[in-house]
Amino acid sequence: TPSQKFKARRMSNTPNPARQLFGSSPCFLVADIHKAVDYYRDVLGFTTEQIWGEPPSFAIPTRDNLSVMLKQVTESLVRPNAHVVNEVFDAYFWVRDAEALFEDFRGKGATVLFEPTIRQLYGMKEFAVADADGYLLAFGQDWPGD
Repeated sequence: TPSQKFKARRMSNTPNPARQLFGSSPCFLVADIHKAVDYYRDVLGFTTEQIWGEPPSFAIPTRDNLSVMLKQVTESLVRPNAHVVNEVFDAYFWVRDAEALFEDFRGKGATVLFEPTIRQLYGMKEFAVADADGYLLAFGQDWPGD
């Protein structure tokens, strides 16, 4: 089934000597680095150790060994995928408990695009939020769960 194929392809992001690739990070162009970092911290639970540049313009918020790169640019250059093709995600995160994470985000004021929904076609229960610059972030767990 499609669900089993996707599950078979996913691996943990823990480095393994047998694998050359073990992680990935989207890079989002943002209008205000401080506003973006604050949203990832306060709403999505990421941490940021440093903002680089003079003036500050680049950061890598992380959560659970996953990261998102943020680069400040002029606002006219900020272009989430949905500005080109409606409802296309900018990033997808596989999670253990979509319902609990959704409730956490909603309680912190996340901009909810859709609540946890079961996608039979590819065997996921997923929800989506928009970040401070309008990037569509989807979070999904295998469905039915293991």
